[in-house]
Amino acid sequence: MSLSPVVASIAASPVSFLDAGAPDADVVLSCRIAFMRNLTGLPFPVNAPKSIR
Repeated sequence: MSLSPVVASIAASPVSFLDAGAPDADVVLSCRIAFMRNLTGLPFPVNAPKSIR
């Protein structure tokens, strides 16, 4: 499997914010993934009674 040219160039480039001495060292990356579901009659564990968890 080969990477697209854009992905390959990004992967090959050093990222300055990972170097503690770089000008962008104070940059923070954040990623959040939300998983949603719709299951009738089955509540999320936090809302479910202990008998269902």
